[in-house]
Amino acid sequence: MGSKKSRRLAATVVATCFVTGLMQGPASATAPASVFFEQEDVAPAAASGSAQQFTDVPTTAQFFKEIQWMGSKGISTGWAQADGTRLYQPLLSVNRDAMAAFMYRLAGSPAFTAPGISPFADVPPTAQFYKEITWLAAQGISTGWVEADGSKTYRPLQPVNRDAMAAFMHRLAGSPVFTAPTVSPFADVPPTAQFYKEITWLASTGITTGWTEADGSKTYRALSPVARDAMAAFMYRYDEMKNPPQTTPLELGSRWPWAGVGEPYYGSLSASGGTYPYTFSISGAVPAGLTLNTSIGQLSGTPSAAGTSTLKVTVTDAKGVKKTVDTLFGVSPSPLANIKSVTTGSSSVFAVGKDGRVWAWGLNYEQRLGLSTLATNTAVVSAPFQIPGLTDVQSVTVNRGGTSTTVFAVKNDGSVWAWGSNKEGLFADGTTEDAITPVRVPNLSGVKSITTALPPSGVGSTVYATKTDGTVWAWGANGYGQLGNGTTAPSTTPVQVKGLSGVQSISVPRGTVYALKTDGSVWAWGDNHSAGVGTVLVDNMGMNMSYSPNAVQVTKLAGVNSLAMIDDNIVFALQDDGTVWAWGYGYRGELGNGTQDYTPTPVQVQGLTNVKTIAASTSWLGGGGAGHALKSDGTVWSWGSNGDGQLGNGVAGDSSVPVLTAGLSGVRELAYSPYGATTFAITAAGAVWAWGGNSSGQLGDGTTTPYDSSDPTILPKAIAGLPPVQSIDFNGGSAFARTVDGPVWAWGQNRFSQLGSRDNTEVLGPVQVGW
Repeated sequence: MGSKKSRRLAATVVATCFVTGLMQGPASATAPASVFFEQEDVAPAAASGSAQQFTDVPTTAQFFKEIQWMGSKGISTGWAQADGTRLYQPLLSVNRDAMAAFMYRLAGSPAFTAPGISPFADVPPTAQFYKEITWLAAQGISTGWVEADGSKTYRPLQPVNRDAMAAFMHRLAGSPVFTAPTVSPFADVPPTAQFYKEITWLASTGITTGWTEADGSKTYRALSPVARDAMAAFMYRYDEMKNPPQTTPLELGSRWPWAGVGEPYYGSLSASGGTYPYTFSISGAVPAGLTLNTSIGQLSGTPSAAGTSTLKVTVTDAKGVKKTVDTLFGVSPSPLANIKSVTTGSSSVFAVGKDGRVWAWGLNYEQRLGLSTLATNTAVVSAPFQIPGLTDVQSVTVNRGGTSTTVFAVKNDGSVWAWGSNKEGLFADGTTEDAITPVRVPNLSGVKSITTALPPSGVGSTVYATKTDGTVWAWGANGYGQLGNGTTAPSTTPVQVKGLSGVQSISVPRGTVYALKTDGSVWAWGDNHSAGVGTVLVDNMGMNMSYSPNAVQVTKLAGVNSLAMIDDNIVFALQDDGTVWAWGYGYRGELGNGTQDYTPTPVQVQGLTNVKTIAASTSWLGGGGAGHALKSDGTVWSWGSNGDGQLGNGVAGDSSVPVLTAGLSGVRELAYSPYGATTFAITAAGAVWAWGGNSSGQLGDGTTTPYDSSDPTILPKAIAGLPPVQSIDFNGGSAFARTVDGPVWAWGQNRFSQLGSRDNTEVLGPVQVGW
């Protein structure tokens, strides 16, 4: 009985039957006859919700939906064939043993221990479905026949008739109270018929509708065996009655996992709500090499070419309710390589290739990715895609602040291009119309870099263009005099910052603007709170000025070659003589001069000489931040807040003077973000070490374990799995390493697929972008 091979079994239809212990009338209108039945393959039940396909049940078959449901619920597994397909055999009659198994599974396969001694003489404990048959008896759903010798039999290989099936289902439902109608709904089931109450109950629930005959009457055909297709219909409707379909709206996901050229792909959109089962359809150009399985909404195959497709996907539930979404399907090329710079916004990433083309991925909020093929404003691109039509690019800048997201590209010819949101008028074209694809910013030429400002109030942005002639031009918000043109009036077109020439670079941590000139002087304007403009400004009443609309020189500095900032609270300046200077809020020792104080003008960081690079990190725990200095001997020194372990010295607590960051030597370069608490050191050999914040796995050590001041022995860690690294770009949550051999590696925050790893799962160690 337990063989997996189908076998023919002969059984005799007996004229008299007993159900639940009572003698019943004739079970058949014909004489006893020998009939043959196939026994269902005993395969493991399918998991709920999986797609169970039967090759002998086409989509046009009667009860196709119900049979598919039987398979998906694991109620019927059908017969396995030699070629791996499965058959359902819908027109075969259902034997009583298989019926017991069906009902047991329909009930959810409840925990049940079969008795050691069978209650039925013809069902030994070794019989197929012994557990299910004895469960049926234990529930009082069937007690079998009492034979002449007083024994009980179940007759497992006898077909179950439609009248008995009504009784079984009524009892499975708990024998609900029901008053049978005085007039039968079926011409062939009089009120005196055996199981009249159960049959009419079955009809009242909608589980059966019977047959409509030629004369218009309805019949039930009580003594006919139940075929396997009708059994599927009975059980599907019973389940709907006991477990009404979800009333939640039908929903369909809109995000496909990203695919890769030449790689096997299996991806689907998740549907929920409505009434299961679902069917799916797609309109649009499905990428070459992929096909759609309409029953489960899965695209599979091996894509042959890179690119994106806009696909309109429709899911239809069992009641005909439809939900349609526009989706983006992308196929990425081989891993991203030959990149000269990576620019990160809060949730979008842009990479400029050595060939001047720009790649984009991540969140497309406000159309910031510049991809005209994206279907929706919030679509996510989970692997790099080349922005069409944008060539000869030198650098990309993302506006991180204000109330909008605008992206700027500077080309090698000095022109500036913008896309994304223009509601603040940052395109400088006199309009507020957004652009999905890059448009040229008018009236600007000879530009070598773009810098954007995060405003103090969080409302309104300002853009700065540094030209090759050393002048600076600005447009946008101007509430704190950020434009540097002597006014506080905003401008939608570029205006020149007054009195500045020979500018090398612009830094804008928030509302204060700092210009580093080629002569080593530093000039500032805008907001004069926090770190401020680095000099004492008073008005004609002797009061400190809260802002300066004109550029003023930061005092006490000379020969400056670089600046670093902790948000807008502290500014560090590195001079050519290898000394470091700081000004602003030093309440956690950030000034590095042995105090915890505020100074509006630069003071020298104690004990630092021969410094060649400076960096800064923010503290998420307790505020403030830390300064970092790389000396010419390859050692790193840190000072300020240690709330996130930014000092990396193995000692708990802040430090108001520089301390040696432990375990580092031969360091060539430091990488940091003014918005992050993590610092990276790149050695001369290209190895990468990290310390500080780790809330999103920025340390790349396979964990998100934060720094614990009770265990201050946590020191800088080498990031494993990276080839020699050239440089690191970091936005505070996600890190990108450009390697000597070409590919870009990433780790950390990945909520919007910023890491380009084709999904949005957390990545705690380096992965190649695009793989």
